[in-house]
Amino acid sequence: MNVLYTAEAVVEGGRAGRGRTSDGRLTVDLSVPREMGGDGGAGTNPEQLFAVGYAACFEGALAVVARRAKADAGDAGIDSKVSLYPDGKGGFERKRRALHTWIEDKDCSNAYITWALLDRSDEAVVMLP
Repeated sequence: MNVLYTAEAVVEGGRAGRGRTSDGRLTVDLSVPREMGGDGGAGTNPEQLFAVGYAACFEGALAVVARRAKADAGDAGIDSKVSLYPDGKGGFERKRRALHTWIEDKDCSNAYITWALLDRSDEAVVMLP
């Protein structure tokens, strides 16, 4: 398989540290949320970054599906949630992602979302407007 793109990043200091991409386009301070025993500082956390990345990728998949159907997804938007649950061993585990999407053409939105989900192997809960 040919690799189209590889993102590279480094984090120093773990969840309460600082992260940056190899190309210098993104630098973030990281903080542990209070809900996870942290100080809830001003930085972001990996789950927030993952939620943004997942929503962006999913919206891209939605646009591809719409183009294949020779349709326009219009001003589609994705709200995503990444949830962590205690794993019973002192750690955490990601169990689900919830997506909320909106597309101007409400008659087609269900089909686009279903097709986009067929290309994903992970669990997703889709909520339509």
